[in-house]
Amino acid sequence: MTDIRTQTRERILDSAERLFADHGFEGASIRAIVEDARVNLAAVHYHFKSKEALLEAVLTRRITVVNEARLQRLDHAEAAAAPDPPSVEDILRAFIIPTVELAQRSESGATFVQLMSRMFTEPKFSLTDFLGRKFGDMIERFSNALIRALPQLPREVVLWRAFFAIGAMHYLLSSRHKIDLLEPGLRDSTTDSEMTEYLLQFSVAGMCAEHKKTNPTKKGAKSRTDHLRKQQ
Repeated sequence: MTDIRTQTRERILDSAERLFADHGFEGASIRAIVEDARVNLAAVHYHFKSKEALLEAVLTRRITVVNEARLQRLDHAEAAAAPDPPSVEDILRAFIIPTVELAQRSESGATFVQLMSRMFTEPKFSLTDFLGRKFGDMIERFSNALIRALPQLPREVVLWRAFFAIGAMHYLLSSRHKIDLLEPGLRDSTTDSEMTEYLLQFSVAGMCAEHKKTNPTKKGAKSRTDHLRKQQ
């Protein structure tokens, strides 16, 4: 009985993953997921209680594995560099490579990466809240590693650049075919390993670039002053 329940749960997760990736949280109905998984509605409610809980289970199933691989790579990089912090490249490799490997390993892995990229712009589901609740410690670990590796940069600059690097990673993995807009056929003539190295080189260069201070506009300066006053 336990095996049957486990198999049913996995079928629901597989179907939900595909349909959420294709149609988004709002567009993928529970009815469509039930039909695709060949289960009854009661099975979905039994295993997941709600549509939101189902989506969280879909995300957790694969993100947990990816994050474990990320942390193992970061542990190794930190141990190898001690007592100094690891290089920015090693930190980014630890973060990016497990996601790329998941996307390239199988069709289901590619579907999941597509889903993750879609959830960043999903108006009805806060991926930020979900990641903060489930994986806040992992996010903080990598953020702090980058901050230590880039002591010459302000903390907020490091975090913004890390945010841009993550965005580039998801865009590459979910929309790599769009490179053909710049040159038709370029996607097919570029190997997966070459694309990964291009992404890493781009991200490392962006993270390590010289920070050029800019003068805030009068409007920006006024907004920050008003914000500080409200906090007092």
